[in-house]
Amino acid sequence: MDLLFFTDQLHRLQLSEKSVAKVVRERIFSMAVHPCEDRLLVFTGDKLGYLGVFDVEEEQADKCVVMYRPHVRPISSIIVQPNDPTKVGRGQATPAARAYCTFDNGMPV
Repeated sequence: MDLLFFTDQLHRLQLSEKSVAKVVRERIFSMAVHPCEDRLLVFTGDKLGYLGVFDVEEEQADKCVVMYRPHVRPISSIIVQPNDPTKVGRGQATPAARAYCTFDNGMPV
């Protein structure tokens, strides 16, 4: 596939209001897309330490976002473990502040 094909596809993309949500409180510092085959889940981390989970396919607006605050500083990276997608790693700017979160039925445990 060539660059012209991808450029053409990029110009055809459209953003609808349905697919826009306030996932975290502040500016997004990091993002990861979950490899789940059932749902399209997007994890975001903001500058205040909030981690948000956005279920892009959820029809009800009040159920599409889950947010909690595992850190007090910016979440600089989010990694979904490829061998165990129930574990999501997140880190701050300092190397010592790395942690993993396990999800059960879509909720952090």
